[in-house]
Amino acid sequence: MLDGRLLPGSVPLRSAARQRRSLRHRSPRGLTRINEPGVDLVLWQRSLSVALGHWLQRLPKGQLPQGRVLAPSAILADALAGLFEASGTPEGPGTHHLREDIMDLAERFARIAGSEIVDVSLDAVEDNACWKFHRDYVPLRLVTTYLGCGTQTVAPRFTARALREQRAYDGPMVNVAAGAVALFKGCASDPEAGVVHRSPPIEGSGITRLVLTLNLPSAASPPLWSQ
Repeated sequence: MLDGRLLPGSVPLRSAARQRRSLRHRSPRGLTRINEPGVDLVLWQRSLSVALGHWLQRLPKGQLPQGRVLAPSAILADALAGLFEASGTPEGPGTHHLREDIMDLAERFARIAGSEIVDVSLDAVEDNACWKFHRDYVPLRLVTTYLGCGTQTVAPRFTARALREQRAYDGPMVNVAAGAVALFKGCASDPEAGVVHRSPPIEGSGITRLVLTLNLPSAASPPLWSQ
């Protein structure tokens, strides 16, 4: 929502705090709205292709691509090829499709964030890592889940309660679907800004999540990748 009007394909998520907004969008063009004042989250509602989903479900856990690289988006293809090879991920149409999608998202993130270099992390998760509700101490972050259940976010009106109650919180949440893209602000520049969210607790469930996270370069980033 902008000045009381909706852009085509855009729907505001429920929020009592008019100054902090979260938006859903059906087109990747909507991701650019994260740079609007007061917009903390843009959710691009997309689905993974059936072929990619089936390939990931059939892939042995030990062959899921995992790792972290810091590279210019223009040469990310080579960096990802090395990451996939080191993970033992077999070559094939599924691997190509996944790499192409990661590169596309990295290029979009780089343009929106105004950075040529992107910190790319792929994690295969089977435990309760990051299960607590929190805000990320980053300027901007993109997250998508390729396998398993997605990130859970809380609308601004419920953030204080979720942060206080943590595991006991049973209020409303948005369960981001697998394949959907969440682009959100952190609290690095404003402690009251940023989306409160968590990774779903899955330990002992038998679920494996494959999560892509894109960040700007920081002190926590790995060394810059070089050919």
